[in-house]
Amino acid sequence: KKRILSLVLCAAMLLSMCLFLGAGVTNSLTVCDSSGEAVKRVDLPVNQKISLMAQAQSAAENDAYQWQIRAAKNVWANILGSDTQTLELSYPMVASALSEKNTVQIRCRLTSAETGEATFSDAVTVEVTAATAVDAPASADAAAAPVLRSPAKVAAAANDAPETRTIEIKYEFANGTQAAPSWTATVAKGSNYSATITSPAVVGYEPKPSDNSITIDETNIQDNITRIVYYYPALVDFTVKYYQQNVNDDKYSLFETKTKQGYTEKPVSEYETGENGFAANYDGFTRLLYDDTATIAADGSTVVELYYDRNYYLMNFDLDSGYGVEPIYARYGATINVGNPTKPGYTFKEWTPAMPDTMPVNGGTYTAVWTVGNAKYVVQYWQENANDDNARIIKYAAMSIDVLSKFKVQLQRKK
Repeated sequence: KKRILSLVLCAAMLLSMCLFLGAGVTNSLTVCDSSGEAVKRVDLPVNQKISLMAQAQSAAENDAYQWQIRAAKNVWANILGSDTQTLELSYPMVASALSEKNTVQIRCRLTSAETGEATFSDAVTVEVTAATAVDAPASADAAAAPVLRSPAKVAAAANDAPETRTIEIKYEFANGTQAAPSWTATVAKGSNYSATITSPAVVGYEPKPSDNSITIDETNIQDNITRIVYYYPALVDFTVKYYQQNVNDDKYSLFETKTKQGYTEKPVSEYETGENGFAANYDGFTRLLYDDTATIAADGSTVVELYYDRNYYLMNFDLDSGYGVEPIYARYGATINVGNPTKPGYTFKEWTPAMPDTMPVNGGTYTAVWTVGNAKYVVQYWQENANDDNARIIKYAAMSIDVLSKFKVQLQRKK
């Protein structure tokens, strides 16, 4: 009972101290010992267990913890079953990985449930030390007595452990930089190993060769094995927005939006033309320059914005000897207001072709169509004076063209 109470109090102190000190550390993921101190090195008595806790400055409820042990120089292996915030460290857990100095390194990995991003603590060096006195169990049935060994025997046990080899799969981009954390496995020297490992998903890239997995099938393993899976740009979406200049001001309005595809990291300009190119031509508009140096983002967030200005056109008028209407020069789509022209003796009928309400593409020429009207004129009647050769007006009258026509007909008949 005394020992159980001691362990409970120790765990409670460890949790509270880590929570208290977590905000003061500089590393985003810190390993604390049973006293609540952030540690880089701990002693592990060969006959006891010690508790370590990983403390993050900020961690969500569903974030995943995984403790790891250094299996080789640059190889970290997951400690199977040690996937909680607290690690119960014991000699059997580290014995096969001890160095000649009776030490081993461990660390904790915290993976965000939201982003999948992994954060690693600093490596903690664990040194196995001689046995220490412990409380005797309450009865022989309660627990087996601990085996006490001297440091020399501990080192001998470590040296007697079977040799191991590491199988590692690296995930890299074509330029050699890391695309995803490596996959590793530790096996006994001379053993066989066979497994198919699914390659991790990397946004905007796809693994080649072997598509989405790689198979390891090795017998009598004598040396460390390293395989590399390369990731190359994949075909991803990007967005193109088309803006057109307003009719009545120099601002722009979104006309339409299209989704196009291109390979990650490629300049957007490579997909301007071609069968599925994003370049668009609109009658009456001229496209302005755009940022053709932008590249396509792996996550599909790239947006290309294209702006189009309205063209100006000239509208001409053939008045057929009439007057009163001037040529119009305006931007495409502008409202057209054309008054009726005037021509003496005629009435304006219409324009041909029909007059549009707004400025059309290329403007055009429009011809006035006339009908004969009722023109007024004056008829004066002169008589010679009786006393001289002068004449005087005795009568005049205003007539229209149709009356004049009748008058001419009557004159012709008199003749």
